[in-house]
Amino acid sequence: MCLTAFFLLSFAAAAQGFNCGPLPELAHGNIDYPSGTETDAKAVLTCKTGFNLVGGRNEIMCGDQGWLDRLPVCEAVTCSPPADVVNGGFSPQREVYKFQDAVLFSCKKGFTLSGHKVVTCSEQGTFSPAPPTCVLVECEDPVIPNAEFVGGSRPPHEYSATVEYRCKAGFKMTGSSSLRCEMNNRWSPEIPKCSSSGHGLVGGVVGGLVSIAVLVVQFFWM
Repeated sequence: MCLTAFFLLSFAAAAQGFNCGPLPELAHGNIDYPSGTETDAKAVLTCKTGFNLVGGRNEIMCGDQGWLDRLPVCEAVTCSPPADVVNGGFSPQREVYKFQDAVLFSCKKGFTLSGHKVVTCSEQGTFSPAPPTCVLVECEDPVIPNAEFVGGSRPPHEYSATVEYRCKAGFKMTGSSSLRCEMNNRWSPEIPKCSSSGHGLVGGVVGGLVSIAVLVVQFFWM
């Protein structure tokens, strides 16, 4: 009878399966046991934001004698330094950047940023958004109706270039006649306007009346 009881207990234990128990604590991560910790059950491993699982899989199965794989580790995400920026730079400069470390970009005088000024080390181990570039500052040729070029820079107009304009006869300028190309690719101060002064029209009318008067006088003297 004792032998029978032994076999029954052994069969029950075999049917129940081996209990692997919980795994050691996963630093900077979590371990879930959705099916328990007995034979054929799986432990699911995840790392906290800013950490990657290294040295193993994200699932470990419980076997007849214990867990079948070793416990991996959660390592902090790092980013390599951004590539050098032509005609610019960035700070701070480090050999390695950690998750969420920010980098600030700037350009030399005469160049302006194309893209985002600040980028951050992301979970993927790359900077996001993509680092910017430095492009040459250029201002478009001013378009001023009824004005004429006096002197200064010729296209392309780069940073700090200056130009000067004046209004044609019969037009009056509102604003500054001298302009300077600034870092935002715009002229400063604002581009002026040339509006009709009315002098041309008045002069024409007066001149016409004088001519008519002269003709009338000449006619009567004849």
